[in-house]
Amino acid sequence: MAIVKYPAGLLEAPSGEPRTWWINTADPKGWMEPILCVWELEAEALTAELGFDEWNYMVEGQILIEVDGVEVELNPGDAVLIPAGAFGRYTAKGYAKLFCVWGPNPNALGRTKYTYTKLSK
Repeated sequence: MAIVKYPAGLLEAPSGEPRTWWINTADPKGWMEPILCVWELEAEALTAELGFDEWNYMVEGQILIEVDGVEVELNPGDAVLIPAGAFGRYTAKGYAKLFCVWGPNPNALGRTKYTYTKLSK
């Protein structure tokens, strides 16, 4: 198998989404390899229920993540696993930059109960 390089990309923000750079992309029919991205929130919040495991590593800033009623604060160097099927709430009152890994999702279970909100600074 040959090495694969993913060129640097820009953090883009489609309407109703945080700024995200997808290193590789998820196949809507399902995937077995990890899906990688870097994403940012700045005075923003989102909620989602995911059909796959999601790991987040805090690169810069601070974020509060609440999963099924349990809240944790992430600071640079912290990491968290949000298990498949859990309902998560992500809140960045200031700036947050995270590296994210989505686990395998062979059955193409997506995210549901998704909301995105800009917070007042």
